[in-house]
Amino acid sequence: MIEFDFYIGTFEDANAQITAWLGSKPVNNLIQIDDFAMKGSLLMTELEEDFYIRAWDYKLSEDTKFYIKSTDSQYPVVLMINYFFTPDSFYLDGNRIWPGKVRKINRLNNVLISSNKTKFAFNVKAGLPVKALDICFSLDWLLNQYSIGKKERLQSMLSGTDDKESVLLETFSLDDYKMVGEIMGKALNNDLDIIFLKSRVLTMMDTLINNLLSKADASANKMPSNLPVMIEVEKKLNSILHEKLPNLKAIAREFSLSESTLKRQFKQVYGKAIYEYYLYKKMELAKRMLLDENMTISQVAYSLGYEKASPFIRIFKRQFGVSPGSMRTSNNKKNLVGQY
Repeated sequence: MIEFDFYIGTFEDANAQITAWLGSKPVNNLIQIDDFAMKGSLLMTELEEDFYIRAWDYKLSEDTKFYIKSTDSQYPVVLMINYFFTPDSFYLDGNRIWPGKVRKINRLNNVLISSNKTKFAFNVKAGLPVKALDICFSLDWLLNQYSIGKKERLQSMLSGTDDKESVLLETFSLDDYKMVGEIMGKALNNDLDIIFLKSRVLTMMDTLINNLLSKADASANKMPSNLPVMIEVEKKLNSILHEKLPNLKAIAREFSLSESTLKRQFKQVYGKAIYEYYLYKKMELAKRMLLDENMTISQVAYSLGYEKASPFIRIFKRQFGVSPGSMRTSNNKKNLVGQY
């Protein structure tokens, strides 16, 4: 099996990688390949700055593995949507590098969305026709296409956080098949009608992104099956505000849950991670103790399980924007004013 390393990059970097792999540069955006390992063509064209497509039509003489590497934090986030017109020619590889579940590319999962902040691998089988359309774009470019509300939701969904699948698989619609076929036909005939290509590609992208957002919204609004258990967990947290938060594995074991289920479903119900929620409640209690009870800052800190006052003061200030002493002083001044 032949192996190659790639990363999802800018148009210039993608050109350089393709040239290094195939050993030839594009001529008028098109590369014709005719050697012992591969026969076919590739068209690669930039539709706008930070937004380009690649249309593939080839056949390999040997199975080939493509390792998609992640880029460092300084490299801009670039996303890629792959429309696999011949899905039977591809399969995702779970060997060492695949960070999530191994899923076969087929006619129900033939649109792949990924970014250059994740890493995975896929194989292309020899002897089968390979037709695929790649749409590549920077995250900044994408966000600039949408309103502020949708922009924030997209940022959250596509930034590649640890609790999300790094690679998403979706399904071609009938309209997608038609539009991808039109795009592939024009692209591989080197008919670079940019307005036509952009209109078709943007329509497909917008449909796909709206579907992803709808699924995310539906998932967020769906109450977890363990809702009664999450309510009991929340009661548990409120009962131990004067103590240190136990290990999450211990809490999960106490409620007969896996740690991942506990974290995911608690955040789904209460909108905050368990530790974040616990600190929020703890500092709210500290605020009441400072303002309503005649306790020093050190006494409040020790009462809430802190060995020293300094970490308590730091967390309190992070939540309320002022130190415990400043809040108490401000409250005392208000009370004095109210007496006259």
